Amino acid sequence: MLAEQPTSTEQLSLKEELEKSENKNLHLLIMGEIASFPNIVNFKCETGDGFFMVRLPTGPYSAYYLCWKPDAKKYIDIPESPTSDQPKLFITSNLSGCCVGVQRTTSGIRVFHYNLYGTEQDHFPTYPEKELYPGGSQSNPHWLLPADKYDKSPFTTQKPKPIFYSLGDYNAEFWGEYRRAPWWPFGRPSWHFYYQGRGADTTVHEFSY
Repeated sequence: MLAEQPTSTEQLSLKEELEKSENKNLHLLIMGEIASFPNIVNFKCETGDGFFMVRLPTGPYSAYYLCWKPDAKKYIDIPESPTSDQPKLFITSNLSGCCVGVQRTTSGIRVFHYNLYGTEQDHFPTYPEKELYPGGSQSNPHWLLPADKYDKSPFTTQKPKPIFYSLGDYNAEFWGEYRRAPWWPFGRPSWHFYYQGRGADTTVHEFSY
């Protein structure tokens, strides 16, 4: 079913859509991946079969987009303060074992999507800590890691500590919205990032960075 689409002046909040009473039991699902990796994509929204679907590549909405690639470390830089004609949303490919991270840089916000494909010899390959936490001149990224692949104990001394997303039948989802904090509606807008786990729990969690 086609979800209600916006007027030309409305800004979409996936968080608010998923927290509406009629959508509270729905999982977000990004559909129609674009392998050519454009920085900005268009999409429309649909609901059905237990999902709130973001369907690429055409529709009335636009977003910064970061796709995944097998055995690759991808990232995108998005402006810390988008202009009026730039997207106020960020989306990335579905998470079924990938790592995503957010890092503040001197030029804006950098979002990572790291993948390692499993093999017959190693079904759950992982990136070593030194690749996730390189240190150096800039602060380390904040990471969202799959709990079925990464042991939490080695990360107890890392700063910032990673968050682990849950297991389940569905892919996890990660996205960002440029908005004012709901607890301070008169404040300056900023990027807020959110995720849904992979289990039956459809709670929208805020990702601190």
